[in-house]
Amino acid sequence: GSFNVSSGADLGTANYQINYSNAMGDANYAVGLGTNRQSDSGDHTFSNFYASTTALLKGRAFNTGASELDQDEWTANIHGDLA
Repeated sequence: GSFNVSSGADLGTANYQINYSNAMGDANYAVGLGTNRQSDSGDHTFSNFYASTTALLKGRAFNTGASELDQDEWTANIHGDLA
């Protein structure tokens, strides 16, 4: 679902942004990110977030060699209070 997500953006190779419809109460919310396995490379991937504000979340995806890697799918679970 897209509860409280107004839009998403591809910020370039392996960099993604989620914009919130309503601001979070503060920037200290819990984030869980996930990426899919790249079917063409067989490489496993992982992701992390590098910026969070009350209005948005930015994250990156990497392969197991720690190189940035574009993803077909990128998911986020965000747990916190709305403003």
